[in-house]
Amino acid sequence: MIDSSTLSDRNTQAPLSLVKIFVWVAVGVAIGATGFLGVHLSTKDGNLNNTDIVPQSSDAASSESSHELGLGTKNNSGADLNDPALDVDTIQRFKTVYSYVESVPDQNLVETLNRTINDNWIQSSRVRSALQTALLERQVLVAPATALKFALAQRNPIRSKMVKTVFGEWASTDLETSLEEIANLAEPLRVVALEGVIEFRKELPLSRVREIGLELNLESHAVSHYIESLNTEYLEDPKSRWYELIAIPEAETNLGYVLASQIAQLWYLQEGIDVLQEILNSDAGDYFQRDSINLVLELITREDPIRAFQFAQDIPQEGAFQMFPPTFRVVFVWAEMDPRAALEAVKVVEPSGMRERLQNTAVNSWASANPRELLANLETIPKSTQMSAVSRSFSSLAQSSPNEASELVLQLEDAEMRSRAAESLVYQWAQDNVNATLDWVLEYPETEPNRGRLLESVLSMMVDSDPKRAIQIAAQQPIQEGRNIGLEAQLLSALAFRDVDTAIELLPEARDGETTTAVTRSIGVSLVANGEPERALSLVQQLPDDARDSFYRSISYEWAKFDPTAVLAALKDFPTAELRSNVASELSRMHVQNFSDSQLETLNQYIIEEERQTREE
Repeated sequence: MIDSSTLSDRNTQAPLSLVKIFVWVAVGVAIGATGFLGVHLSTKDGNLNNTDIVPQSSDAASSESSHELGLGTKNNSGADLNDPALDVDTIQRFKTVYSYVESVPDQNLVETLNRTINDNWIQSSRVRSALQTALLERQVLVAPATALKFALAQRNPIRSKMVKTVFGEWASTDLETSLEEIANLAEPLRVVALEGVIEFRKELPLSRVREIGLELNLESHAVSHYIESLNTEYLEDPKSRWYELIAIPEAETNLGYVLASQIAQLWYLQEGIDVLQEILNSDAGDYFQRDSINLVLELITREDPIRAFQFAQDIPQEGAFQMFPPTFRVVFVWAEMDPRAALEAVKVVEPSGMRERLQNTAVNSWASANPRELLANLETIPKSTQMSAVSRSFSSLAQSSPNEASELVLQLEDAEMRSRAAESLVYQWAQDNVNATLDWVLEYPETEPNRGRLLESVLSMMVDSDPKRAIQIAAQQPIQEGRNIGLEAQLLSALAFRDVDTAIELLPEARDGETTTAVTRSIGVSLVANGEPERALSLVQQLPDDARDSFYRSISYEWAKFDPTAVLAALKDFPTAELRSNVASELSRMHVQNFSDSQLETLNQYIIEEERQTREE
């Protein structure tokens, strides 16, 4: 990219990308001021379309006779581009690439670009991509039409990437001409080119971006991409940008709300706390107001939590703040820094229901920031928050120090707290290391009333990664009081709907009797749902006689949802008249919407008189 002071786009001059400034300054230091300035100051408005531009330095020109096309000067043959370190060192990669590109004579740029298409020259895809971008940027400065011709000649996906680069760079020096060329492209590439313009010309206001979109018959895409690529870090007039953003319907998305809140922070840094009141008095939608005010208040809280707390309390609890007033955000951030002060501040909040919610917010923040400190001070926090404090603290510890957390659980004297702590630990720990969690749960005292729930929880999470071990361990556990089937039935039934073949393979691991019957029934339903009714019907032979009727009924009800004609045809082969009648009665009563009038009449013929009388009663 060249110095923007040397070129105009007939309307607004574009500021240099900070990244490119850094890169080119680094290159300048490495190769000397003469060559660096030559690249950036030799090209003017009048010769953008002139392919006979004078080379940028006499050294580069003199090297032409002694090097093959596409290579640089004696001191920069391009060998450094295959340095393996460039693949991981971003700064060195760009410094090396731009240094090399600076040494390539203007008339050799296209030839060098053609060489980059050959994967054998540059081994690293990252270096190759960076080199192609840098060469294209320079070619645009020398002869943009030639750069575009080269980009269009490539195959996708490289063509789209190059077209975006060409028009982004072109728009930074001559916006109007670049737009005239974009209008000549077919829509897929026109969209890509427009995105390049928006991304390179970040200083363009939304009103201008919308105009460009209208000119290219891409208004909606122009606005949405403007929102997606908006960089809120270097806005000169955040107030105007905030009002601009909240005024467009396309910005009413999660991304739009986030961007508005980031812009509001910059606005606050410029103008102070009065910004909050202006946002409240604005016509912004509820979610724009909520996110903007919350993020500004977060910033104020880190500077002056008491002032932020006082301001938040004065905001009406209505609209977007009806369920979660901004006081919650203030208290959460305050508690990260000074939880005791935050808890002390909320003591005065009325009504009591709001006070308790804010206390829980402060405690949850404390648990996330410093769980060990909170656990050591449980007696000092409100009684109503202690259970939540334990749950959150152990969930937090499980992420960073699960072994430490597992030792602390049994040190808790209160049985309910111990139970809460164990459940929070297991749920979080199992997501990271399910095997270690299972080993701990298997050693957990059998006298603890929640041991069964803990085991069920961790095995349910293990069944997808190691189904055989999960099922075998479940089958070893005693059947819990009040149940008549083993834990493995629950696991296999769930597995059947995600991986029916594995469930069938592991079916022999289940205990005989009602457990196997329940699993077989679930597998049958899953097979029918997957469009394999014949395979489901074949399972009935594995069941004892007294379990077959319930199997037929279960698969029939599921079958009717997907293929009522097929289930009607199969009904005649069900083993007993009583079963056929029972299924037909249930289908015609509960699944009537799946059958035509003639099919309902056929079902009615299967219903025996005794069933009909029971149904009428």
